[in-house]
Amino acid sequence: GGKIPARCEMKKEDQWKIEDLYASDELWEQDFQKLKEQMQEFSKYEGTMGDSAEQLYQVLTEQDRLNMLMENVYVYANQKNHEDMGNGTYQKMAGRAQSLMSALSDAVSFVESELLEIPQEKLQKFLEEKEKLCLYKRYIDEKFREKEHILSKEMEAVLAKVYELGRAPQNIFQMFNNADIDFG
Repeated sequence: GGKIPARCEMKKEDQWKIEDLYASDELWEQDFQKLKEQMQEFSKYEGTMGDSAEQLYQVLTEQDRLNMLMENVYVYANQKNHEDMGNGTYQKMAGRAQSLMSALSDAVSFVESELLEIPQEKLQKFLEEKEKLCLYKRYIDEKFREKEHILSKEMEAVLAKVYELGRAPQNIFQMFNNADIDFG
């Protein structure tokens, strides 16, 4: 069993080509900042998804574009970090990428619930009007299929209360039982 060579000792053709994503850390930083700004701008779409077929298409394609840019930023930072786990610069970049991913998730969180509020007949009409929306037909169908298995926040709260009520008799019995035990 020979010793595993350090990355700097390995042949270039045996290494992943991380430079295909970004030729430099500076280019990564540019995309990181661009993504940060564009995520904040995305909020302008909130409340507009049901306005028209064109608007729905616009929101979904913009969400896709942000997700793809995020993937590049995230993968680059994490791969650079894994190349050399002792390099504080890349540890920091990977941490920043992780935080940005969470922020992006928050920024686009309205998309799913807003999509599910559009009546299905209206969505069908949108799909007929805007040919390019067919690219998202599977995504839309999946979200509506999942919807059937998702309880509303109100129902979740009711179920939690019912569960507590159901446990009340047992809890009361245990309190009295434990209080009445005579340990001599």
